[in-house]
Amino acid sequence: MSQQLIRQSILSIGENREKPRIWIEGKYLEKAGFNKGTKININWMSDKIIITTQLDGNRIVSGKKYPIIDMNTEKIKEIFVSDKVKVDICYGIITITKTKRETKINNLLSDHSAGCVFSGGGLLDEAVNQSGYNIKWSVEANPKYADIWQNNHKGIMFNGDIADFDYSELEQVQLLVAGIPCEPFSQVRQNKEEVSENLDLTMFFLMIVEHVNPQKIILEEVPAYLKSEIGMACIMSLKRMGYKVEHKLMSGTEYGQLTTRKRAVIVASLTDDPKFPEAFETNRSMSEVLQDVNDPECEWFNRETKGWVFDHWENQKAKGNNFQSQVITKDSKSVQAITRRYFAQQAGNPVVGHPLSNELFRWLTLTEVKRIMGLPDSYDLGDTKTFAGEVMGQGVLVDLFKQVILVN
Repeated sequence: MSQQLIRQSILSIGENREKPRIWIEGKYLEKAGFNKGTKININWMSDKIIITTQLDGNRIVSGKKYPIIDMNTEKIKEIFVSDKVKVDICYGIITITKTKRETKINNLLSDHSAGCVFSGGGLLDEAVNQSGYNIKWSVEANPKYADIWQNNHKGIMFNGDIADFDYSELEQVQLLVAGIPCEPFSQVRQNKEEVSENLDLTMFFLMIVEHVNPQKIILEEVPAYLKSEIGMACIMSLKRMGYKVEHKLMSGTEYGQLTTRKRAVIVASLTDDPKFPEAFETNRSMSEVLQDVNDPECEWFNRETKGWVFDHWENQKAKGNNFQSQVITKDSKSVQAITRRYFAQQAGNPVVGHPLSNELFRWLTLTEVKRIMGLPDSYDLGDTKTFAGEVMGQGVLVDLFKQVILVN
């Protein structure tokens, strides 16, 4: 008998007389030698059903217009948990096995392993670490960001274009996290007509999901991602893969953080209903993160040393923009989102006011921004403050995503 595949079908397990039922019908059965009246044997195994043509078989292929093989027994549920099966039809033999989806669920890990795609400088990975997961690997195209990641994290770094890697080298993990580059969905790009070269990265992320079979997924992006067609396609694709999916816009200050940074968050799970932490009010203030007024990192300035900053503030006010940089004190309850260019010392960024003089100001220090973002003071962000600001300005609030991970 030839074992060449004639047809593969995904069939639903139905019900008849309160028992599960697998119904195979079609003219194509004749091409496999399963004609009406053909005798067959059905072999019930622990993980599959095998049907063969046999001259002395104890069953007969039925049918009116086309051949029918009808199995209506509790034995079906002893083998299959899901509501669908994979049916491979070759000449003289039909093999019924679990679908890819059921097989993937049966092979899930529960070892608190994790992988990260588009890791940047590793802030989302830091949330993963603080949540008790062990990161096996991370993927990042930018070599400078990859260096920052390896300064602070264990595991394998795959540094390069995501399209160039052999995904078989990525080990299976329980948790997969990703921060898809936001350029295609940023507010700045909304009015531009050209298509971003990174618009397709969601598709490569989904290919990795298919390969590493994570039980849980946490994806973060800018808010506009949820309104984009590719964002909706991502959610629909995850659902088609069998994941339960929820999404939400999250603002840091609603979850006990000191900054208002907003992110779109997608949570998916193959086993449990995805959850989000409950929002809560806090009495936190900037006194938690501000360093001592005389700390060497605190570089105070006045009109004499940085007159262009004061000129900018006054020019904006004169234009009627009611513009004023946020002045932070130890009693401030929050700070506006820290941008990637914060340490370029742009005049519109928030500043810290001197507690004893209304003529002295400074920008937040590197240590203070780390604390706002939820990073430990020891987190190594490289050799320059400007690049460190870029890494954090494109990163996530560590504690916020720690909350998301821990409730799932």
